Amino acid sequence: MPDAPCLLNFYKPMACNKSLGLDIGGANLKAADGCGRACSLPFALWREPHQLATRLSVLRSELDRISGRHAKWDVLAITMTGELCDCFTSRSEGVHAILEAVDRVFPDTSKLVWSSRGDFLTFDQARVRPLEVASANWLATAHLCSRFLSSGEDAIVIDIGSTTTDLTPIRGGTPVPFGRSDLERLRSSELIYRGIRRTPLMALAEHVFFQGRFTNIMAERFATTEDVYLVLGDLPERPHETETADGRPATRQFALQRLARMVGTDAGLHDEADLLDLARQFDAAMCRQLRNALWRVMARSLPGSKPKAFLCGSGEFLARRVVEESGLEFSEVVALSERFGPAVSECICAYAVAVLAEGTR
Repeated sequence: MPDAPCLLNFYKPMACNKSLGLDIGGANLKAADGCGRACSLPFALWREPHQLATRLSVLRSELDRISGRHAKWDVLAITMTGELCDCFTSRSEGVHAILEAVDRVFPDTSKLVWSSRGDFLTFDQARVRPLEVASANWLATAHLCSRFLSSGEDAIVIDIGSTTTDLTPIRGGTPVPFGRSDLERLRSSELIYRGIRRTPLMALAEHVFFQGRFTNIMAERFATTEDVYLVLGDLPERPHETETADGRPATRQFALQRLARMVGTDAGLHDEADLLDLARQFDAAMCRQLRNALWRVMARSLPGSKPKAFLCGSGEFLARRVVEESGLEFSEVVALSERFGPAVSECICAYAVAVLAEGTR
């Protein structure tokens, strides 16, 4: 697998520390240190779980390169969602596999694992209680954002990534999630399996109006949301990246071709304006689903409140669009890319555990 360039950031939003955070997902590996240096590498864990340690080593090398030295950290803080990959027979098996890979790459570093209780476990504790550390990264981000609130202030964290969206309410300065497991959070709309790159378009709509006529779409993974946002210009082209629906590069030209397949045709047979309109309809469907979820979370957990909204993740641009179209009132809208830099915003869960782990020393 060719190495993709890391997304780097050198903004130093707060005092440097010697903690490193890792967020190990099923499609991306993310790292950030307490100095605000962040790096993200695409990696299909579900396809090559045996390569996880190797790819973590690549990630470590990239961090060494940008820091200009062989970095040594006082503490390594881990969070994960990759345990959900179906290459593992259970989430517990996935947690153990991830912990083992991390141990191989960072054998001599003190390690902590973030839990869904809102605190850290040791590696030994995490091995015994694996489900407590499964898919808990969203809560670390909420705890980080809580630090930027006045006493008693309410907030909502909207984190849109490549695969999922997390909506986490904060009441009176404390995160108050309705659920903590994936199942509970799916039921409560605090977790929505919609993201700006990997979501199949058939998950957004059953039909569209193509060239002004009602048209059912094909229930095939011919295109994903990445194609929509490439066509609309919200995402930059990544010619080196071929983790797309058809395995061809993530460019606007190929995105138009993939998009046309959703209505059973070829891009070359139509004006680009027709396909651009198609992309806008899928974007509208995506925004509608996320907006509905935001309404439900706000009505249940922050009724009558005018909270602060924290926007983050690689889909921060979409989070802003959802907030603006929601009709809800917010005391302030804070884009974490403006506070910390775009790379940290994309790797916000890794940065969060790095900062939170500093308080454990």
